[in-house]
Amino acid sequence: MLVRTTIRSERDQVKKLFFGYSDATRIYLNGRPVFEGDSGYRSRDEQFMGTIGWKDAVYLNLGKGPNELVFVLADVDGIGR
Repeated sequence: MLVRTTIRSERDQVKKLFFGYSDATRIYLNGRPVFEGDSGYRSRDEQFMGTIGWKDAVYLNLGKGPNELVFVLADVDGIGR
């Protein structure tokens, strides 16, 4: 699944974005990858349930004007991991 939005910035600046996800995500800003992560069931250890929390963050280098932010999301069934 893709989630896409445009962030309009009045100037060049760096902004911190907090987010949560499950099971896997890759984030792109203006076509460039800025984050990749796996938070699926048992991906971190045998007891990890793959729950979502607002514990991850990425710093976005926004340019003046429109900036395209894209999340590529993967939903993986916990069976077989």
